[in-house]
Amino acid sequence: MNVAVCVVTLQLLDTHSLKEKRGLLQSLMTRLRRRFNVSIAEVEGQDDFHEGVLGISCVNTAAGHAQETIDSVVRFIESEIVGRAEVVDIQTEVLGGFDGGLNC
Repeated sequence: MNVAVCVVTLQLLDTHSLKEKRGLLQSLMTRLRRRFNVSIAEVEGQDDFHEGVLGISCVNTAAGHAQETIDSVVRFIESEIVGRAEVVDIQTEVLGGFDGGLNC
């Protein structure tokens, strides 16, 4: 099992309240979940209406496919936020080597 994780930091350009920020991010996160079947949440900066930090994860049997999914998610984010936000930082890591013997 391989897990790809990504943190995307967005600078929100035209939000004037936390309500506007939540509306923008919730809409984006819903579309990402539906389109790419990833887990996603706002992980930092919840009280700052000029910044959004999204944590995204994807689990797959192939590390390459997990990375491709995360790359597609980032491209989708960049295409969907044009004029409303800018991606200012992306951190990605693929964790591998998990076997079926995990006890949760």
